[in-house]
Amino acid sequence: MTRRERLTCIFDRFDSSAKEFCETAGGLFSETSAEYKGPQNPENLEYRRAKIYFNAFIIEFKYTAHTSLGFMHSVLEAIIFPGKTEDTAGIPLPFVADYLDRDFLPPVIPFICDNEGMKQAFLHIGEDLKSVLADLAEIALDPEKKGDLLKYYYSDLEPLFNIKTDIDSDDEYQYAYYQSDAFYRFITTRFSTNAYIMILKGNNEGAIKELKKCKVKFGYEKRLLRRLEEGKTFDFSDISAVLKNFDAFGKRGAPKGDFKEFFTLFVSWFILGAAASAVYVPLFLLFYFLARHGSVYLMGAIYNLPYCFLAGFLTGIAASYFTRLWFYKLFFKKEYKHFSELDHIANGATSDKIMKFLLKVIAVCSLVGCVLLPNQNIKFSGDGFTDNTKLFTLAGEYHSYNEIKRIYYLPDRVNGFGETIGFPSYVMELKDGTQIDFYEYDEIENYEKELLDFLKKKGIKIERK
Repeated sequence: MTRRERLTCIFDRFDSSAKEFCETAGGLFSETSAEYKGPQNPENLEYRRAKIYFNAFIIEFKYTAHTSLGFMHSVLEAIIFPGKTEDTAGIPLPFVADYLDRDFLPPVIPFICDNEGMKQAFLHIGEDLKSVLADLAEIALDPEKKGDLLKYYYSDLEPLFNIKTDIDSDDEYQYAYYQSDAFYRFITTRFSTNAYIMILKGNNEGAIKELKKCKVKFGYEKRLLRRLEEGKTFDFSDISAVLKNFDAFGKRGAPKGDFKEFFTLFVSWFILGAAASAVYVPLFLLFYFLARHGSVYLMGAIYNLPYCFLAGFLTGIAASYFTRLWFYKLFFKKEYKHFSELDHIANGATSDKIMKFLLKVIAVCSLVGCVLLPNQNIKFSGDGFTDNTKLFTLAGEYHSYNEIKRIYYLPDRVNGFGETIGFPSYVMELKDGTQIDFYEYDEIENYEKELLDFLKKKGIKIERK
């Protein structure tokens, strides 16, 4: 199944589950919408929403493809609107649950990777919501109780965000942040990472430690911490299709390394890198022989050849993003289905665009390098030499042999640490004082006889060792 097909199945299940919830919960009707980042295809989806309208309030099921900074993916949650006017504040389920003295857990369900997972997640949150429908109706129909809920909600947010709130204020912009996309993305991330993953993994002690680290806790988090310290356990068997996906996380809630995934990538890097090098190396050699044409001796160019292998390796790393599933299926066929499910929800169109751009940049730079690097040389011809040692230059600077003052032997040199090292070479000194140390471009054994004997015949003074 392709990524698009899998995501389409998940979204179709979201739509059908919303209709089923509306029918079984006694809703008036449901309204589904989607928001995309770019063209309207599954890979570009940002949010999918299903608003269930009741007589006095609205329940919105919200699906988030990717949370802030890509911490979590494929997330389902619910937002309560205790009214039906446009200015009604949307309150995330954890705050409503705490206000109603309920232990809804998990309030946000991430890593929904397939059709069954979406069905189970929807039912799990839906059953919690059905248990408080009467309470929600009572709050929405009673202005005083609705005011109490809003006062609780904003006062719970105030310590963390340090935004003074007053529901009796006439300032229509006062709550703008609490209805913004940035705020809801923060809430989605907050209630789907670390402590909540630990709980789903059965590590309640770790979840307690994680919750205690929060200097400012929401009321729901304080409630959850009390319940965990009291030793309360939670049953998540009804979302088994989602729980299996948390094998990718350790008991502490952090993603754990997968040896099989790393092995697959590592092998594919070398295979794809070798394939790319098979293109870069012949191209480099072609331009190397073109640069060598008409020369008596070409110094330095061939030592740039290893850069072709480096470029090939970098190309292989970038290209492996697009072949990772094929290689994983090749090496680990049994685990491929689950791996592809996780991969399809974690990597969307944005990741594809970034990697395509990166691959193009690496490939273009590598090809340009294969053309220009052979020209980084010192080319000795019949009447003079061309100094083309500057990086990525094509013409270079031509000098006749009359401009050479002498070539002398240098027995050692001082490195960047001030140490004297015994690496000998010859230095070409021009009459204008310019010095070109052959050490940087060639091995002394290669040019000491062939080149120096030729230059001596040209009347150039050679000071040998």
